[in-house]
Amino acid sequence: MHAAQAARRLAASADGDADRALPALRSVRGVGPWTAGCLATYTWGDRDAVVVGDDGLPSVVGWVLAREPGCDDGRMLELLEPYRPHRARVIRLALRSGLRPPRRAPRGGRHDIRRR
Repeated sequence: MHAAQAARRLAASADGDADRALPALRSVRGVGPWTAGCLATYTWGDRDAVVVGDDGLPSVVGWVLAREPGCDDGRMLELLEPYRPHRARVIRLALRSGLRPPRRAPRGGRHDIRRR
């Protein structure tokens, strides 16, 4: 509802610079940093926008750039800082690399559900 009410104001700012549009977008109730980062990266093509608040993205970026499993948003931003103003491009390359951190599965043996 809030986004629909602010649509006219947002449409005017979306055609311009992303630096001006992001504060207007974030002022809409319910739109947080994850949504704003996704829009800036994937819709507006901002080459430096970083999506924060994602569950898996920091782990992948941390693994690809530093071989560190379990990174958080803060560490991801630290690792991406040298790549400014192309951080979104580095993230895209990291995702396309196919490299993933080791999985953390529960310890225990396999249980064959076909046998009783």
